[in-house]
Amino acid sequence: MTLRARLVWMGAVLPALALVAVVAGAGVILRLSLRARVDEGLLAQAAAESVSLFDGGRHAHLHVDRSPIEAARRAAARSALYGPDGRRLHVAGAPEDFPARWTAPAPVVPVLADGGDGAWRELRTGLPGADGTYLLVMRASLDGLQATMTAYWVITGLAALLVLGVLAALQTAHAWRLEGRVRAIAEHVHRVREGDLAARPDPDAGGDVIAQLRDDVAETTARLQAARGARERLVADAAHELRTPLAAMRAHIDTTLRRPRGTDELEEALGAVGGEVDRLSRLASRLLDLAQLEQAAPPLDAADLRGVVDAAVAAARAMAEARGQALLVRGPEVAPLSGDEAALRQAVDNLLVNAIRHGPEGSVVELQLMAADRGWRLTVVDEGPGVAPAAAAALFEPFARGDRRGEGAGLGLAIVRAVAHRHGGEVAVVPGDGGRFQLDLPGAPAA
Repeated sequence: MTLRARLVWMGAVLPALALVAVVAGAGVILRLSLRARVDEGLLAQAAAESVSLFDGGRHAHLHVDRSPIEAARRAAARSALYGPDGRRLHVAGAPEDFPARWTAPAPVVPVLADGGDGAWRELRTGLPGADGTYLLVMRASLDGLQATMTAYWVITGLAALLVLGVLAALQTAHAWRLEGRVRAIAEHVHRVREGDLAARPDPDAGGDVIAQLRDDVAETTARLQAARGARERLVADAAHELRTPLAAMRAHIDTTLRRPRGTDELEEALGAVGGEVDRLSRLASRLLDLAQLEQAAPPLDAADLRGVVDAAVAAARAMAEARGQALLVRGPEVAPLSGDEAALRQAVDNLLVNAIRHGPEGSVVELQLMAADRGWRLTVVDEGPGVAPAAAAALFEPFARGDRRGEGAGLGLAIVRAVAHRHGGEVAVVPGDGGRFQLDLPGAPAA
């Protein structure tokens, strides 16, 4: 069953059936209620007749024609009284409506039944007298009841048809529109599955969960497109970075093989090739680090960001002293958080080495650690040329170097961003004098 058919069935057909059942049930209850009122009137008058049958003398007589009960007054036009011997003593209406003699015994308890194919309601009951039991037969016309029921069926039937028509039209239109909205999302997802990430699902201003689903699908498509673009750039940049040392190695080997070489020349050529091999090894290691960090993150443990910073500074101090630079750490002695200390150390190492490389000789590299936004903020500041604002956005992409020229393949800051995202944090370039990189991390310690 299609979505449209299911919506029409659930939103129009089933409610229509329920409405018909309610109208029919109400009609049955109304008829029973109206007939019960007629029966109550007949029974009340029969009770009155039983105590006043002889109140006027020796002869039995009826009071039904003077009854305050409407049903009884209607019955007065068609009633009969039979004596103990079964002979008819009183009749109202056409004589042929009642037999001249009633042979069946009078019932002990009142008997109510429909007569004339539902044209009247008949009461038969015995009335005690001094000389025996008399039989009272009263027939109340059901013409009023039938007229009321006819009016009920006409009015409620027309109203029900109107409601059902409006409901069916509205629900069908709603089903068409809703199915169209869902189909647009389904068709877009099918295109994405086939590899088409350029298109976006049609705009949806419904303001409901389907519109939210459309927005989420559109955002997911945009992220997939961005991820594909990043992957393609990564592959292209990695190929370029790998090709450069391979070309250098090939040049050294070709040059060496052109003529016989002495031991010293061979050692020099092999040393150059070995340097390029080391470069390839470092590049492969960095690519593996980046790939591991972008995979599903393992559970995080209790860590101390200040301890990670101090360890990174201790390891980089020799590199800084070789350039005449001083390393300065400011902040609290302890900075607890939930994290992967090995990954955090990679991020701090990369930020610190980046600052040392781009800071001038004899300058100061400062690491500022402070609490911020229910977490920790580490700012690494150098006195170098800084980062051009136009290059800041792409600086954390793999193999991006921006305007800060130096050694490396441009993977360090990409690793920093991967570590930050792995911990639910962010890294950014802060505008200002010199280089200023800001790493924000959540600070909730592990339980």
